Amino acid sequence: MRVRMCFDDLAWEQSENVSDTWIADIFKEATLMAIGRFILKHRQGKPIELCDPRAGAFNVSFRMTFEDGGSAIIRFPKPGATMFPEEKVRNEVAVMRYIREHTTIPIPFILHWGSKEDSPLGLGPFIIMEYIDHAMSMSEALNTPGLPI
Repeated sequence: MRVRMCFDDLAWEQSENVSDTWIADIFKEATLMAIGRFILKHRQGKPIELCDPRAGAFNVSFRMTFEDGGSAIIRFPKPGATMFPEEKVRNEVAVMRYIREHTTIPIPFILHWGSKEDSPLGLGPFIIMEYIDHAMSMSEALNTPGLPI
């Protein structure tokens, strides 16, 4: 039997501090305005609303709705929660483009993506993509009672 390595509580706490500080900064009005203006550089149309952010374990996304009925999101990997965020975003973009070109699976159109240096206020690497309306989230689909795994 293999012995399991113990958690590094200090590293865990430091990661949480990095993540908590970043999340607190993202809710500042100046940051939200910068994010909204940045989306508008890459998605044309008259904006209606920059919606409240949605966060998962590894990403935070902001959705902007437009008068034409469309939406775009910008998604950032969470610092402190994501290892190698630049590589993560680059790999996700490559996989999304491959799936779009070689399958019929609906994939959001990528409007723009870039590194931390390219992002508004240096928030981190990002992907801006068209938002695809959907009936339920992946979590809801995976947890639907009565459906086999």
